[in-house]
Amino acid sequence: MHPQLARVSIVIVSYNTRGLLRDCLNSLMSTEGRICEVIVVDNCSTDGSADMMASEFPDIRLIRNAQNCGFAKATNQGMKVAKGNYILLLNSDTIVHPNALEAMAAFMHANALVGGVACKLLNDDGTIQASVSRRPGAMLLLFRLLGVSRLISGDRARRWLARYAGFLLGQTIRSYLAPYVANGMPVEVENVSAACLMLRKHAVNQVGFLDERFFMYLEDVDYCLRLRQAGWKLYYLPNGEIVHISGRS
Repeated sequence: MHPQLARVSIVIVSYNTRGLLRDCLNSLMSTEGRICEVIVVDNCSTDGSADMMASEFPDIRLIRNAQNCGFAKATNQGMKVAKGNYILLLNSDTIVHPNALEAMAAFMHANALVGGVACKLLNDDGTIQASVSRRPGAMLLLFRLLGVSRLISGDRARRWLARYAGFLLGQTIRSYLAPYVANGMPVEVENVSAACLMLRKHAVNQVGFLDERFFMYLEDVDYCLRLRQAGWKLYYLPNGEIVHISGRS
């Protein structure tokens, strides 16, 4: 197990996702996440999420908000108290597979110019979910919301489209397809979903925290742009897997 895992802090924002949060935390405790610092920020849930946390996971740090202050602000609360050299932003509707955290931490440790990294996100049916893009902008968000990733979720379909129909799809669509046909190699990207985004603490100290004017959505697109403008690189790693039950958190 990579020694850098002990330097990883995981920040999870939860709002009325008690069952999903329980599953997420159980997956962390059954993988290498058990040796990481885990911080849960509860945005004034009304479904008993915070009480469940306190009862079933008493050793995990819990921040209880008196109101729903939005994803960006709650994430910043967790990031500000995180002690690790690397901070993983992780949605509460995720299931972490073994070695996913290790893959990201090891890559960050080996590549000093990388400010952020993501592993492969899977839909709950095992297909690949759109989570990164080689081109900036809000198009990736539209793909996520419309479920485009499910329409071309199979490796065979993506490879065929990228190889034979790329010139018809346009630059934005090609940039969406490219990371997922990379034959298992790390790919430099420009946008990464905050559903799973490991950040270098030094980069956060330089760039600052998420823009709290974004209540929810687009804060990750904005942050990735700021990271790249500051000279940091972003990468997608296809050799680690996390299931993201999109839209549930």
